[in-house]
Amino acid sequence: MQINAQDLAEVLKGSKNIILHGAPGTGKTHLAKQIAEELGAEYEFVQFHPSYDYTDFVEGLRPVNENGQVVFKRKDGIFKEFCKNSVVYYEDTLEKTMKNCHDYFARKFSTYNFFGSYNASGRTGFCANYNGYLWIEKEKNYYAETKDIINFMIDIYKQNSIDIKNQKIQYDIAKTIYNHCFRKIFIIDEINRGEISKIFGELFYLIDPDKRGKEHSAKTQYQNLLEDEDAFKDGFYIPDNVYIIATMNDIDRSAEPIDFAFRRRFTWINVKASDTEDIILNELDKKLKEKAKIKMKNLNRAIIALDGLDENYQIGASYFLKLLNYLIDEIDEVDEVDEVDEYRKEFNCLWEYHLEPLLREYLSGRPSQEIENELRKLKSEYDSQEVENNNG
Repeated sequence: MQINAQDLAEVLKGSKNIILHGAPGTGKTHLAKQIAEELGAEYEFVQFHPSYDYTDFVEGLRPVNENGQVVFKRKDGIFKEFCKNSVVYYEDTLEKTMKNCHDYFARKFSTYNFFGSYNASGRTGFCANYNGYLWIEKEKNYYAETKDIINFMIDIYKQNSIDIKNQKIQYDIAKTIYNHCFRKIFIIDEINRGEISKIFGELFYLIDPDKRGKEHSAKTQYQNLLEDEDAFKDGFYIPDNVYIIATMNDIDRSAEPIDFAFRRRFTWINVKASDTEDIILNELDKKLKEKAKIKMKNLNRAIIALDGLDENYQIGASYFLKLLNYLIDEIDEVDEVDEVDEYRKEFNCLWEYHLEPLLREYLSGRPSQEIENELRKLKSEYDSQEVENNNG
């Protein structure tokens, strides 16, 4: 089964947080960026490592130079700054989006009315006319807060509820609002290479999909140092329009294990080597791509046949893009090329400089002669031009 960014974008919309995990080289980081692009989202990228901590991610005291003197001041970490910008963006965008939507559709229709699932007695829904006023209709008209309208339209868009009056107009506005106000994605690469509890602190609680928004604010470690105009002066929270995509290699021996309390806050998506091969290998020409797919399948089938190894140790297609580093000019007369030996130099370079060192690491800890024997078997499968139909 091929994984695609469009399907994963739908998963992210519902779950708020996802982790793409699996074998190395399966394009998890690239896939995370594709998901953000699929949603038309702005995104921030950070890679965890063993020395990364709370001060880098949330906030901390940092040395600054003031008039030649070194003093320590509280500074936002990358994630808190990202959330702060998202709050400002969200609130600033709501009014502009509603006005733009209204102006656009008011030019086409003198009035437009929407009737749906808004909980109220009597006539329900909201309408707008040329003067730009927006309101929800209950027993009588009243002016609604913009956020009421926004939330109503977002619910309509999420539920794909377009079976009501003026359905096409209503759905288009809902989609516009949704795309404008919910498009901030924070990508954490190699999430398990950092010490999670040390990095997240009280965010361990706040990243829960059900704990988003101002009503779930929590005091941070340096709360008393915040200035009055700070967006999080009354407590830090993760805005509802912020989504998190994390990636991790399942076999990284230097990585921290992720405990169950943290795991349950994410939707886990296993990215297998075969899931992304077509997407990743599109950069290769047709003939080279087909050869690469055969060698990858043969090698991966041989890897999981070894004792102690499984699908998490398979080789992802990203490794085969390194063939581009070793491409040589082929013979002009294609008919004179031996198809069996075509690209032999490139595939040998890939094996010698990239695949064999990785596989040797996989086999470390075994007797040296056993390692050499296993590598010869793997190389034989890698060199084979045949591929079984049922190898996945």
